[in-house]
Amino acid sequence: KLVLAVILGSAGANVAECLDQRFVMQAATADQYRSNRDEFWARQGIPLDSYEVTLFERRVYDKAVSGFFAHSNVAGAYFILALACGFVVLVSARQGGHRILAWLLMLMLALALILTRSRGAIAAGCLGVLVGLICRPVFGFLRRHPRRAWLWGWMLTVTALGAVVVCGLLRG
Repeated sequence: KLVLAVILGSAGANVAECLDQRFVMQAATADQYRSNRDEFWARQGIPLDSYEVTLFERRVYDKAVSGFFAHSNVAGAYFILALACGFVVLVSARQGGHRILAWLLMLMLALALILTRSRGAIAAGCLGVLVGLICRPVFGFLRRHPRRAWLWGWMLTVTALGAVVVCGLLRG
């Protein structure tokens, strides 16, 4: 429970930072850049029509947030992890107040995930939910047949290792 609390607490702090970035800091940063654009690049000796200016301006005007992380994809991946932890808390909560708090936190995490604009994290989260729904009946079968579970686990491990080796040999 302590690990879940730490993950959800840090995710909550990241949500607050993401909201601040999106609704306060991004506009202020863009305004400040616009007011000093020519002077900023002249000091560095870089012409305004260069590729470096284009890349920098894409980053300045991008609406994706990253919280306390260096990149929005990392923040998105962390929010997916935190959403899974929130789901565990929601399922295991016995009191109504804890369930409401878990729902609110998950809603805020989902909002922050959307604000990251991390399509990879969102796709991975959707894939994880899909795999979980598909595997649920499989896990019940494997619990009833532990020897088959062990055999399938080793077969999948050997197959995955073999695929890595073959891929490495083919690509050099």
